[in-house]
Amino acid sequence: MILFGVLCFLLAGSLRNYNYFKKNNYWFWSLAIIISFLYGLLIETLQYFIPERSFELLDLLADFIGILIGIMIFWFKFNFFTNKNFTNNFVPLILVSIL
Repeated sequence: MILFGVLCFLLAGSLRNYNYFKKNNYWFWSLAIIISFLYGLLIETLQYFIPERSFELLDLLADFIGILIGIMIFWFKFNFFTNKNFTNNFVPLILVSIL
């Protein structure tokens, strides 16, 4: 769970500096969440094919919770501890990303 939070935090930080996302602020949040979740899904799917390992939805849920914690920490860090002006509303963005 913690590692997926770190992954999402680092992805959001990297995508935030990409030129395209400087014009469209809100897309890098969603893309960081989606990429992190797909990576977790890939890992769980590959575990299905490894002997003595299994695909578990609870592991996938734990990964997703870590992703949400990582993106929230990123949001708080860059909204409250820097002078960057993000005008996005975070909660509706998370809900849109989940759907």
